[in-house]
Amino acid sequence: MPNIDPKVIFWISIAIAIAGVGSNAAIWGGAIPADYIPFWVAWNKIISTVGQVVMPLLLGQGMTNANRIAAVQQVPLAQKLDSLVANNPEVKSIVTTPALAAATDSEKIVAVPVPTIKAAS
Repeated sequence: MPNIDPKVIFWISIAIAIAGVGSNAAIWGGAIPADYIPFWVAWNKIISTVGQVVMPLLLGQGMTNANRIAAVQQVPLAQKLDSLVANNPEVKSIVTTPALAAATDSEKIVAVPVPTIKAAS
């Protein structure tokens, strides 16, 4: 199942709550033309009813372990390596790719030079 951002679920729930409140015909008197009130109230009731079905599904999906893990922001690898070196003095050096070594702040994170292959003449 696809992961749904909790912020999206929040705003959908707000829209459904507004539709539920809007299904009360008495609050629309004077706000919109009287001919539109039955139409407006009917659609608010439809949206509210469908929302009562959709929201538990969305919230239930957000309770899976996979969704909780997907919601966690990933720490960049360069930052993880910097932390590893800073918090573990027994680490003498870490050998990695040139791009990753350049992205870190530690001098203990080094890259092996990429060998160049010369064409045979």
